[in-house]
Amino acid sequence: MSNSIPTHEFIKENPWCIFCGGQEATTTREHCPPKALFQNKAWPEGYEFPACFRCNNGTSNYDRMLAMLARTDYIGDAGNSDGKFVDLVAGVHAQDASQIRAMLPSVREARTYNRRYGIVPKPGQTHQDASLVKITPEMQTAVEVFSRKLAKALYFREVGKVFPSHGCLALNWFTNAELLTNGSYPVFQALEGITGNAPALQRGGKALNDQFSYKISICSDVNMFALQASFGSAFGLVIFGSGEKGLLETIMADLEAAHGRSAFTVL
Repeated sequence: MSNSIPTHEFIKENPWCIFCGGQEATTTREHCPPKALFQNKAWPEGYEFPACFRCNNGTSNYDRMLAMLARTDYIGDAGNSDGKFVDLVAGVHAQDASQIRAMLPSVREARTYNRRYGIVPKPGQTHQDASLVKITPEMQTAVEVFSRKLAKALYFREVGKVFPSHGCLALNWFTNAELLTNGSYPVFQALEGITGNAPALQRGGKALNDQFSYKISICSDVNMFALQASFGSAFGLVIFGSGEKGLLETIMADLEAAHGRSAFTVL
């Protein structure tokens, strides 16, 4: 997918929206991950995908919240080197003022979090200033909406086929609290032996994997895949996908029955 291709040619080459399973005609192209996630207007080359109007324009509020979350950096200010993080926070606040308040822990919660994760406020900071934010239901929804689109986009990029609308995607995502506890994401370690494509993302020769990186592993019949992705030092996710209706749903139900719950959410 290249931005150098005129839109009319892009649509002609990719007539069906990949995000709704090819049910609607392509009318535009969508950046996935969204541009706002990347700093200094440098998003990875070749990550534009065919979309219908509804799929491209129906998730902008979630994209803004996702970009804000992806730029959150618990050890410094790496997610704000372009100074745009404050604008993202303001944008989320403008669309729903209660969201920012809901993300902030109380004084007691902040002290508990900081003690648990070994966070020491810097001079002049309060425990609330230094603490991790709380994950709200709206943030959970934003991650799920984005993950569904990301999985379909990267599957299409890898195999050149639209992921079917009847297919199933199962998501497990985890915040940087796990990095503070373990120094890495345990799920990634468990999947380390699985081979896959982990491309070097760049724009104009500049590497972007410090902001977004992924590995996608696809079965030989391209009917099942596993996607691992990380977003700076903010959060990571694993998605399993199957184009066979009912297969993953059954696996997730069996896991929940055996263990009382499943770490994965069926999208």
